[in-house]
Amino acid sequence: MKYVILFLFNSLLFCDIAYTQSADTLFLNVEQAIEMTILNNPDLKRIQLSETLLERQIATAKTSIFPKLNGSVGVTDNFALPQQLLPGEVFGQEGQIPVQFGVRYGLNAGVELSQLVYSREYFVNMNKLEAVRYTYQLQTLSSMEDLVFDVAQLYIQHQITQEQAAILNTNLDRVTKLVNISQAQYENGIIKKLDVDQLRVNKTNLLTEISNANIGAEQQLNLLKFYLDLPQNQVIVLTEDLNNTESYPLSEELLLEQNIGYKLLKEQIKVSGLDRDVIKSAYYPTVSAFAQYNYTGQSDKLSFRNEHYSGFGAGLWGLNISVPIFDGFSTKRQLAENVIQIEQLNLQKKQLVNGINMEYNNANIKIQQNEILVETQLKNMKLAQQLYDITKLSYQEGVAPLTELLNAETSIKEAQSQYLTALLNFKLAELEHIKVSGQLAQLIQSN
Repeated sequence: MKYVILFLFNSLLFCDIAYTQSADTLFLNVEQAIEMTILNNPDLKRIQLSETLLERQIATAKTSIFPKLNGSVGVTDNFALPQQLLPGEVFGQEGQIPVQFGVRYGLNAGVELSQLVYSREYFVNMNKLEAVRYTYQLQTLSSMEDLVFDVAQLYIQHQITQEQAAILNTNLDRVTKLVNISQAQYENGIIKKLDVDQLRVNKTNLLTEISNANIGAEQQLNLLKFYLDLPQNQVIVLTEDLNNTESYPLSEELLLEQNIGYKLLKEQIKVSGLDRDVIKSAYYPTVSAFAQYNYTGQSDKLSFRNEHYSGFGAGLWGLNISVPIFDGFSTKRQLAENVIQIEQLNLQKKQLVNGINMEYNNANIKIQQNEILVETQLKNMKLAQQLYDITKLSYQEGVAPLTELLNAETSIKEAQSQYLTALLNFKLAELEHIKVSGQLAQLIQSN
């Protein structure tokens, strides 16, 4: 699978693309297809935006440590001043006399400054957000790894489909020649019309298989356009050679610590541990400082000139300490829930490790078995071709019946099908090994 690796080694994620394009046709090797996918795929962009959103959220969370300054200004109109009855003796009069209190207009202005001095919850939350940031980065890398794998896998499948179509077309040429020869033999009275019709049925079947292969190849290209975010009417041609024998050296051991899924789960366990610290911070006091200054002015006239107002200022400052005493066992319950969540994640990690080991061993088995099958089926296909050529010659000479020729044709088609299946499984097993072993993740993270 050298093309996946070349893409990563050459750091194609960070360089400009020079795609081969002729008229409206886009020619792509697998490196270019992968690069275009990573640059253009909308779903990957959406996931990457989650990282950007998290950075904004972290920046917002950090603002709580900054001082807060608020100002206020107000004007009041006491158009109906309150009155109170006082004894007339106070003023040297008899009876009770109504007296108004206050002035009609008031002016108020003030500023308030507050500053968080100590909050354990703030600091442990900042530590947690740093871990969450790395988790988001791993999620992006995981999505990128899946995307690279899917595109490479699709590219291989398309190569096999093209090879299948090429083989079917070769078979069609062979059967077409046989039909022509048989037609001439029938006209000369050498064979029966039934023999000619049987060959024509085989030809029609081959045409149907070729049509299905072409439809499958077109659907694979349409899916690739979807990954690349290209319009469906864009014509693309995949140029990678299926017979390229260069092979990337596969890892002889499982690189578990490089596996993105494993690293992501470990980080989630770390975040859950930090959640526990956040919950515990509810037991700690919070200290904040504050300072206020206010001005109050009064006047019987609506005017903002200083000489019309009588006023005074007042200020204060201090510390506010909030000490949790009893929260109805809420914090205790949250800590108990957190313990269970961490235990679940640890069990999930154990299951993941077992699954990765199983997939790695299965990939090795697939590679070994299919490598043997490719060699065996290639020899078998050549042998079937030799037997077919001999039987065809015997049939043309009138020595062998048509049934033997049809059996030989069936054998060669089965040998070809088995060869292509083994070749596809071998290449997909190599690709799976690169991903499961951690090599693909290692290469993505190193670029």
